[in-house]
Amino acid sequence: MTTKPVTHPEFGARLTQLMTNKKLEISDMADCTGITYEMIRRYREGIAKPRDKGMQKLADCLGVSVSYLSFGESVNDASNAELSNKAIAVWQEGDAIPDGMIAIGYLHDVCGSLGNGYLNEEPTDELQLWFREETLRECNVNPMHAKAFVARGDSMAPDITDGQTIAVDTSATRIFDGEIYAFRKSGELKVKYLFKHGDGFKAVSRNDDKVRYPDEIYTARDIEADNIEIIGQFWWKSETKRVRR
Repeated sequence: MTTKPVTHPEFGARLTQLMTNKKLEISDMADCTGITYEMIRRYREGIAKPRDKGMQKLADCLGVSVSYLSFGESVNDASNAELSNKAIAVWQEGDAIPDGMIAIGYLHDVCGSLGNGYLNEEPTDELQLWFREETLRECNVNPMHAKAFVARGDSMAPDITDGQTIAVDTSATRIFDGEIYAFRKSGELKVKYLFKHGDGFKAVSRNDDKVRYPDEIYTARDIEADNIEIIGQFWWKSETKRVRR
């Protein structure tokens, strides 16, 4: 019997460790992802590595980013839910910033599109949000380049939903596969998962409806022709919950 070569040992070891940390068996991962038991066994042994959609399913079940699961690259191991618990407050010009806090730009009337064709207004003024200094350090964010704005649409649901405020670091424009970025195309601000693709990149929506939200592939020629610009990498989102009475 021919033994298949181990071509992805680091990925296999990382997947195995994450499953151990979560006390998940191969059968648990198969139930969670819909991927066959045999295929997950091969992933664990480093014999195979999933493509984009399979990698996303595994990452979702394990509670980590696609970038971390695939490459071991992560600036912060905290989940988005944990980041959302960080205290924030609205700041306006003239207000004093409390000790231990940092104010970042909040473009409250600029909207990032989570769907198709949402056009953005130019900002009329800029408020700011307060974050704890330790939060930005934990997230490896440059406070001078942190910006927040409102996301509109449902193409990134359930990860980012319509009306949520999100923040990006505009100094982090290098594409790491599977991270969320804001980018501008012909004046429209979009928010998508990005993956390197040839001499350009692929933009992927979280929503599974690929008829409404197909993958978008941009070549180097497209990037130049459409004046496409990576604005920054996503690192925070707001969370709200309706109070029961």
